[in-house]
Amino acid sequence: MITILLFLLLSGSPPELSYLDSLFIRASVGRIDYLELNEPARESLANFPEDSIGRYLINKFSGCSAREFHSLVEIFKKMETRGRTSLVQGLHSEDMDIKLASIYTAGEIKDTFLISQCISLVNDSNYQVRANIARILYILDDSLALYNLIKLVNDSVFTVKLYALISLAKIGIPLDCQLPWFIHCIEDSNVVVRATMAEIISKLNQEGIDQIIQLYPNLDSISKLSVICGLASNPLQCSQNFIQDSLESFDPYQRAAVYQSWFNLSAESIDSSRIVLPSWNKILQQESYPPLKNYLQYIIDQESL
Repeated sequence: MITILLFLLLSGSPPELSYLDSLFIRASVGRIDYLELNEPARESLANFPEDSIGRYLINKFSGCSAREFHSLVEIFKKMETRGRTSLVQGLHSEDMDIKLASIYTAGEIKDTFLISQCISLVNDSNYQVRANIARILYILDDSLALYNLIKLVNDSVFTVKLYALISLAKIGIPLDCQLPWFIHCIEDSNVVVRATMAEIISKLNQEGIDQIIQLYPNLDSISKLSVICGLASNPLQCSQNFIQDSLESFDPYQRAAVYQSWFNLSAESIDSSRIVLPSWNKILQQESYPPLKNYLQYIIDQESL
């Protein structure tokens, strides 16, 4: 088999379809007895020139099984930039399986060129296309990605909105003039959206935190809870100062959110010069609500282990 492969590679002749099928079967076989065939076959397929193998691999995405899908993604990973042309063609395929798989693979490879090509599809009529693009745009981490993610946040389909918010949470955002969509999301009726917004707030810079603090008094109680979770989880001292100064005015639910966020922060490896948290014993002395006193005692016991 190796001799045949070398001949095909050196001669530049297109490989026989039956031979490619044989390799692909070995690359995607799932039986335990034959798993050792997976990697060599994937390497062989990945080593073919793209003009010989690209269209074959892309077309295999249509109606493939989960095992075959995984194998195809792994093969394209091994091809690296040599698979770009085929994947770009796949992005514009009329076959939805191929289009979605090409978007997914672009994200798995983390190829910024391919992901930038996906941006042309953010207005696609199929929500799955928009959702998959929203899922990977954080990899670009630039102003174009930010603009399109904010656009997708306003999508009418919840899945698209959620993936866009998760991507925004991963890259962190400057608020600047983006407050309208931010307020809309922080006041969303869906708890998952509000939780994701809290994650975004936890990564804001000082300018963003200042704007959030200005917004805070005008929010409803549920939205305030999300903001409190985000600010309490933000390691910047300006955020922690607001939480500590406001702690006495919080209701038990809000204080519980603060304690949980602080507990998570204290468990992480955070530069102590960036954040100063009050001592748990001091918080316990100041807390008056019995269930929260019990929770604080639990935290103290955990930290003493």
